[in-house]
Amino acid sequence: SGVCRRSTKGCLTQPTPNPNITRHRAVDALAAEFEHMSKGMDWEALSNSMLARGREITGAMLGAYLDGRAKDPIERMASPCPGCGQLVACREDRPRSIETRHGPLTFSRPYFYCSPCKQGFFPIDDDLRLSAKAKQHDLGRLATKFLAEMPYAAAAELFKDSTGFEFSDHCMHGLAEALGEETTIETVLPAKSRIAA
Repeated sequence: SGVCRRSTKGCLTQPTPNPNITRHRAVDALAAEFEHMSKGMDWEALSNSMLARGREITGAMLGAYLDGRAKDPIERMASPCPGCGQLVACREDRPRSIETRHGPLTFSRPYFYCSPCKQGFFPIDDDLRLSAKAKQHDLGRLATKFLAEMPYAAAAELFKDSTGFEFSDHCMHGLAEALGEETTIETVLPAKSRIAA
């Protein structure tokens, strides 16, 4: 059984997978698929295809990391409630989907619930400082950096090439909100004159 960081009461132990093995398997599977798909390609096509698949490889590695961490017995020990500090046990695993620079990721993590406070929480989300929104901070920071450095059209194209996500006003509003920046949307989005240029 795992060693509890705070208390073993309510501990739900599971075998801990070797994260290195899990990540290597994910990468090996993608590499084998790429080798099969790349037959007959010239160098430019190979390069473009590898750039496109790069996000899938890093995304698979991050997904394997999150899955391995969620199954670690240490992450499933009794954890203090953010509201009252009382130790509460892990109730179950709950899935979550997020959007990152490495593509969309879906993973499950331990869910804790404090009955006196009537409050549920996810320690892994807090530890990783995940945004409450689906779009994560790395997307928002990249988008605002592109907007600050180049015209809207060029920023939109580069953002899509870099992340796979469309670059739209609606997307930017969501990114600005996720970042929690105390700025008006006009400071994040370019003026209409710039968009039209």
